[in-house]
Amino acid sequence: MVRITGYKSHDVRFPTSLTGDGTDAMNTECDYSSAYVALFTDDPNLTGYGMTFTIGRGNDIVCAAIHQLSQRLVGKDIEELFADMGKTWEYLNADPQLRWIGPEKGVVHIALGAVDNALWDLFARSRKKPLWKLVVDFTPEELVRAAAWRYISDAITKEEAIEMLKAKEASKKEREAQVRKLGYPAYVTSAGWLGYTDEKVARLTKEALAAGFNHFKMKVGANVDDDLRRGLLIRSIIDDPQYVSVKRDPQNEELEGKNAGPTGSVLMIDANQVWDVPQAVDYVTKLKAIRPWFIEEPTAPDDILGHAAIRKALKPHGIGVATGEHAHNRMVFKQLLQAEAIDVCQIDSCRLAGVSEVLSVLLMAAKHGVVVCPHAGGVGLCEYVIHLSLIDYIAVSGTMQRNVLEYVDHLHEHFVNPCSINDKGRYNVPNDPNEGYSIEMHKSSIAEYEWPNGTYWEKRRAEGRPPAQGSSQPHSLARINESFENIRAEFDNVVAEANLVRGQKEEIEGKVVQQVNELNIIKQSLYDLESQHNKVRQQFEDELVRLRSELMTTRQQLAAATSGAGGPPPSGPGISAGPGAPSQIGPGGALVGGGAPYPPVAGEPPYNRDYPRDRPPEREPRGTERSGMPPLGADRGLGPLRESERDRDRLDRDREQRDRDRDRLDRDRDRAPDSRDPKRMKSERIKGDRPDHFSPSLGTMGIGPSSGGPTPKLPPPPGPGAYGGPTSSGPGEPVVPSHTGPGLHTGPGGPGAPPPLAGPSSAHPTTGPGVSAVGPPVGGNQGFPDDLDIQTVPPDLKKEGTDWFAIFNPKAKRQLDVSLVHTLMHESVVCCVRFSADGKYLATGCNRTAQIYDTKTGAKTCVLVDDAAGKAGDLYIRSVCFSPDGKYLATGAEDKQIRIWDIAKKRIRNVFDGHQQEIYSLDFSTDGRLIVSGSGDKTARIWDMVDGTSKVLTINDHDSLNNDAGVTSVAISPNGQYVAAGSLDTVVRIWDVQTGQLVERLRGHRDSVYSVAFTPDGKGLVSGSLDKTLKFWDVSALGGGPGQVAKRSKEVKRDDKGSPCTMNFTGHKEETTTYSFTDSIHLVISIDLSPAGSILATGSGDWQARIWSYNQV
Repeated sequence: MVRITGYKSHDVRFPTSLTGDGTDAMNTECDYSSAYVALFTDDPNLTGYGMTFTIGRGNDIVCAAIHQLSQRLVGKDIEELFADMGKTWEYLNADPQLRWIGPEKGVVHIALGAVDNALWDLFARSRKKPLWKLVVDFTPEELVRAAAWRYISDAITKEEAIEMLKAKEASKKEREAQVRKLGYPAYVTSAGWLGYTDEKVARLTKEALAAGFNHFKMKVGANVDDDLRRGLLIRSIIDDPQYVSVKRDPQNEELEGKNAGPTGSVLMIDANQVWDVPQAVDYVTKLKAIRPWFIEEPTAPDDILGHAAIRKALKPHGIGVATGEHAHNRMVFKQLLQAEAIDVCQIDSCRLAGVSEVLSVLLMAAKHGVVVCPHAGGVGLCEYVIHLSLIDYIAVSGTMQRNVLEYVDHLHEHFVNPCSINDKGRYNVPNDPNEGYSIEMHKSSIAEYEWPNGTYWEKRRAEGRPPAQGSSQPHSLARINESFENIRAEFDNVVAEANLVRGQKEEIEGKVVQQVNELNIIKQSLYDLESQHNKVRQQFEDELVRLRSELMTTRQQLAAATSGAGGPPPSGPGISAGPGAPSQIGPGGALVGGGAPYPPVAGEPPYNRDYPRDRPPEREPRGTERSGMPPLGADRGLGPLRESERDRDRLDRDREQRDRDRDRLDRDRDRAPDSRDPKRMKSERIKGDRPDHFSPSLGTMGIGPSSGGPTPKLPPPPGPGAYGGPTSSGPGEPVVPSHTGPGLHTGPGGPGAPPPLAGPSSAHPTTGPGVSAVGPPVGGNQGFPDDLDIQTVPPDLKKEGTDWFAIFNPKAKRQLDVSLVHTLMHESVVCCVRFSADGKYLATGCNRTAQIYDTKTGAKTCVLVDDAAGKAGDLYIRSVCFSPDGKYLATGAEDKQIRIWDIAKKRIRNVFDGHQQEIYSLDFSTDGRLIVSGSGDKTARIWDMVDGTSKVLTINDHDSLNNDAGVTSVAISPNGQYVAAGSLDTVVRIWDVQTGQLVERLRGHRDSVYSVAFTPDGKGLVSGSLDKTLKFWDVSALGGGPGQVAKRSKEVKRDDKGSPCTMNFTGHKEETTTYSFTDSIHLVISIDLSPAGSILATGSGDWQARIWSYNQV
């Protein structure tokens, strides 16, 4: 029986602060030190050694804690301790008074690491094996029993660990032979200390390349310009083939995802916890030119969520996050892994409390698939960690494909069994059966450097030189530099706090704006519900009158058929009685003769009502079912019985149709309006609340509202008639509703377009609402195409397809021909369409997907879906835009995020987040560097594709209409200097891209502005509005500074407010419209002209996008 009889601790310190070794942004004064302990037994040939690493002052405090913990082992049988090392670890950690000043962290915890490591060293020496071999030879059950398990069972259970280890058991021998032959991969840090000159950095880097290394780490964080210079210096050397002794293929599996250069060399950077989270993201982004694999310790080691946020922000740049050197226990690693906050797990052999706790972290990392690259350097850490990496590779994870172990060429000469590196830049495997954990120090080194009475320190005092101890820098210049760095750090902290406060202010303002908008939406929704209720009630009353009239007519027809009368039926309500009388009423509400059909009962929902998105929009039935009724007595030879049967069949069909229409109305009434679109609600409110006295009036086509999706829709114009004229309704005639039925101009055979039947009434069509006449409508403009009927237009002035037609203006010379080229089917409403710069491709946006089509073949070439987006509810893509080179596609969605897609890889390159409401418009600068976005949150934002920064262009005018200035459309000038934005408050605004300053407000529109575009030379700006006008603005004076546009415009035509509008176009005059074409009963939501010319694209609520061609005749 062998027992532990005593112990001895040593405070050993090396004066590395005199040479600058180990310096970084956080630790500017480092005297590498070891709190060293020896455990003695009653066997004089068996002693265990352990240590913990510090950097100078405080090392004596750790030694005092080692003294307290080691006392608990004196007198213990070593075999009882070795039988269950996990239980022994718990015993060492269980002193309640020592635990109180932890618990499991700080001085007591790293002291426990020294004692536990000494015990494992004793264990390995007693078995005549290096430590790694001792653990590798454990059975899965023995290895699990040796680990520390308290507080981590929610991350991994013992059963899971055993099963995982058993899966690696059979191939352990092969991996052991492989690593003995090749060595374990290593990277070098000693070339990149912060205190080194550029000449020394270059020399040490070249020496490391010659020694076979291909992974390099440098310290950063003191000054971004200096760090960038040093990083580019190291990059220029490691990427130069002339300095590389062992060249690697940068495409091999070991270098995947590491940003390796052309010679297969990899660079990493280490900040040693110097930054706050926003500083870390900003600082590392500025260093992306040196292409680091990861940033190590970017912020405080305990900030789990901070690390996760940094990792998310840097992922688009291809830069990972590594940490763990100062993670003080297994619970911190558990949370880092569960939060997916790190790409690389960096255990420290001393910060964790010995081998038992290290084994717990190795098992959790293996379960999560995170590579383990232990921290090393300092004193003795390299000797320690080669054992831990071998345990991980051979017994736990089973891989060293992407693993790499830190190596620093410092102080190895003080150890009996120092680690070594082969000519391939890899650690050699420890093989001495008596070296245990390889941490035994030479007695002469202890005698020389033990603090404070070692021979080295006594000699310095005798020579009158102060001890190194960090604070006693040899030069006053260093202290001055340190003071400047402290001032700079304090300034950075103040700036960070100011940015934080500014961000909080913007967030609060955004929430207030959002809540005000929601209240306005609720208010408007209540008004709309009341209006819709009145419309539905009136519709039912009109239908009831019509049905009563039809019933009276039917009874008279049946009476005439039964009596066998041979003459025409008696005149009554709704029956044609000769010239000048109203047209006959047929089944389904059609006017036989020149009339148009009545609307069916709830045949379409009232305006601003949408069908559910999750089912296809219902189409109106087509065919003879909606055609006019033939004249009574046309088949008189069949007798009264045949007439009576036919009338009953017709009445049954009419009753079934009315029942179906009534059911559909009930469904629509139960469904609330879509209140998510403040852009639509605002446009409706403006149209309904403020009459337009500026633009020419426009008569309605009678086309029903879209039943497809959440698109901006306008209410019917006020007044009793479709064209603003009075309803003509004589005595005994059914009351005609004040709006026309849905579906006019829907194509051949469609609802609302029956061919006129021969008869006296066809020469005198009714001129009331709902009638499509060739002549101008009563009380309206000489408009186009609302005053034309597809059935009456001559063949040379119309062109028809299977589900579309085009009508050409009969009062103007025909100049264009139009044809449908492709119909592109989608799975939901098509909200937006956009051509690429070369016109070869068309992008569309619908629910959850953006799709790209070849405009020549119509083939779908790409579907872009963000699988990470939440699956609940809808996520409509409201805007799309190609980059000028066609490599990227920007999409703006309902979740307020802008995604930049790499089209070739079908992956998201960037995600820009910041808008508070949906994004309605996107535009790239001509060089592809900037992208501008417009949102309903009253802001436009400019995003930099390279560094990810953004500028916020906020509309905060006090005189904005109803204080609602949501941005509907944005454009960036061809020279990239200005951004224009149209908004709901009728104003067009222009900002300077470089400064973000507002340089011009263009006033003149009388309703919401929904489209803006610069002319190709950048000297003009065109805007389109719901006031039915286009305006051309002369902006050539923008370069002269704010106010110059207004000054220059004194010589050009102005509107009533003095805006520089040089030309005003109205969109409903007959001389300005060449032709009109219709492809469905649904609203066209988006349109785009191809830059290549001759084709255009439309997206609509019928789940289809279409590509049309137009050519000169």
